[in-house]
Formats: sequence, C-alpha cells, structure tokens
Amino acid sequence: TKNNNRQHHHHQISIVTGANGYVGREVIRTLLQDPSKSSSDIFCLVRAGRVASESAYWQSSCSTHENNQDDNSIYVLPYDMNDGGKTIEQALQAAQNTKIPC
Repeated sequence: TKNNNRQHHHHQISIVTGANGYVGREVIRTLLQDPSKSSSDIFCLVRAGRVASESAYWQSSCSTHENNQDDNSIYVLPYDMNDGGKTIEQALQAAQNTKIPC
C-alpha cells in the first residue's frame, strides 16, 4: 500500500464580538494557537472608539509572538450591536484594509 503523507490544510474563519475585553482577547489567543488549523482569519468586532487601540495591541502582540505564522490574520473592525449603525456584513466588507498578520 502506498503511504499518503499529504497534509490537510484547514482554514478557519472566526468572528469575535467584544474582542477588546479580557474574555475576547483570550478567545482570540486560543484561536491563534489551535494546532488543528493551518491558518485562521479572525475578525475582531469592537466599538468604533476602540479600533485604533485594539489594532495597536494586536500588532504589538503578534510582532512579539514566538509562534508568529503569516498564515494567521486578525482584522479589527468597528461594530456595536446596540448602536444602530453598521450591520455585521458592512463591517466585514471593510475588513480588507485592516489585516494584521499574526
């Protein structure tokens, strides 16, 4: 029999609301460290006033991360379910300009 050693690549897409809180950040770290996924796109939804600070946090965190893999990306997007503003779809469409390799 032929031994097939192909690696299966699993790409994960996750959306985390409340991503700038303690629990949200821990969820993101857990997603980034998941060994069963070869790559991940993590969309972090935060209140509009927190986008810049949260982007800076993840840029700093990812640049010093020991297991930095360019296959993982974080996108920090403004979204608040209670403000009557953007829909999640509109927030996700803006994601292409906010990619942070991690």
